[in-house]
Amino acid sequence: MSRTKGMNVTCERCGNTVFLKQIEDLVMDGGLTRNEQYEEMPEGWGTFYCEGKSMDMCPRCLEHMRNAVKEAMLVFAIERRRE
Repeated sequence: MSRTKGMNVTCERCGNTVFLKQIEDLVMDGGLTRNEQYEEMPEGWGTFYCEGKSMDMCPRCLEHMRNAVKEAMLVFAIERRRE
């Protein structure tokens, strides 16, 4: 059995996951400080920022959230013009 160091990144909207392999593990200060580096997230995966919170999302959910924000901004602009 083979083991690979890494971490799972889970979409906080739909639960889809991706595994990122650990590519470097630097141990400094005799082991007190660790600096772990992982592969980049796959194409399309990203972090959505809203109201001071960040959420990792898969490509489908990230696109959905971006479109929802664009639509909300459009509605807000139309409402503001009516005033």
